[in-house]
Amino acid sequence: MSKFLIINNNKYDITNFNHPGGEVITYYLNKDATDVYNAFHQRSTKAKLILNNLPIINDINTNFKDSRNTLMLEDFNKLRQSLLDRGFYKPNYWILSLFILDILLFFGLGVYLISKNIFFSLLAFTISYGKCGWLNHEAGHNSLTGNIKIDKFIQSLSIGLGISMHYNSWNLIHYKHHACTQKINHDLDTDSIIAYFIGAVEKNKFVIKNRYWLRLQVYNYYLFGMFFVFLFLKYIDHPRQMYRDKDYKQMIICIFSYISKIAMFMILGNYTLLQSIFIYHCMIWLLSLYLFGHFTLSHSSTDIIDENTDKNWVEYALEHTIDISPDNILVCWFMGYLNCQTVHHLFPTLQNFRQPQVSKELLLFAKKWNIKYMICSYGDVWKKTFKNLNDVGKYYYKNI
Repeated sequence: MSKFLIINNNKYDITNFNHPGGEVITYYLNKDATDVYNAFHQRSTKAKLILNNLPIINDINTNFKDSRNTLMLEDFNKLRQSLLDRGFYKPNYWILSLFILDILLFFGLGVYLISKNIFFSLLAFTISYGKCGWLNHEAGHNSLTGNIKIDKFIQSLSIGLGISMHYNSWNLIHYKHHACTQKINHDLDTDSIIAYFIGAVEKNKFVIKNRYWLRLQVYNYYLFGMFFVFLFLKYIDHPRQMYRDKDYKQMIICIFSYISKIAMFMILGNYTLLQSIFIYHCMIWLLSLYLFGHFTLSHSSTDIIDENTDKNWVEYALEHTIDISPDNILVCWFMGYLNCQTVHHLFPTLQNFRQPQVSKELLLFAKKWNIKYMICSYGDVWKKTFKNLNDVGKYYYKNI
């Protein structure tokens, strides 16, 4: 039996196609993948070339589409095209320069404070390296410079030097999250050592299915849950993928990053090797709180999707993602503009700093089509997240 995708009303045979982005393509197997293709590959001439060379099957039938769904998606694509026409997708090198300067300033502050106050030094490093994580995220979506090769180079340096991790390992997980947000067995957010969702734990491969752990997860998640996940990715998962990819350049970058950070504490702070390694991992704990703590805010309190349920691109984003204080400049800065996750999921190759402006237009679109667009304040979304962790923990404490 042939395997196919429908893209822009063409039915492409992908039976023998090896997708460069991995198995994420199977999430839309034998379905209409137009919107997800356009969202991810808007800048890629390589993707367009590959698509034009795929065999086309001529028995396409689009009668399965309901009229409201079709009209809504057509209206959404008009909005997307309008953003393209108005230059929203054009790179802004001034903003990019400020972002990199922000990273360097906090890094410099961290270096300066090593011998003055190690606690404040670690806070400065946490912000600097955390923003390397935000930069890696945007570069991974090819939304920084307009040149995919340059963006991938920036991604390699930002995640390698900043966090000592592997860009491709991050990509393989993150693209799946975007393709089918909150869908069981598709989005890794539903497969975590922390139980975010009632209904997902039963099929979760990683969660600790102990009723006492689950009951206390609202506390242990922030004390050490995120830290353990970070260590697993940093020391096991990402090195393993680098070895599989034979990505020796990234290995060298990560090793240099790790050794140089330890050496900084030894040389500038006169700490021993063991003390420096301990201080480094204290910083990693803070970094896990900063990055993972914020990653969970936009999704963990929203509904999950059964693995056999399909939704369109707009519904995946609007019904399972929360935007956080889009108009709050401080929140935007602190979260690297990833507080606008709904906008980001709908327009993943849009430069992040433009997302608050697009949020206003998305609000009008959602009202027009009577779709709920969830926007919360920074404080309220933290309350939602804690409440959800507590509620899920209590549910499984009683039902395991």
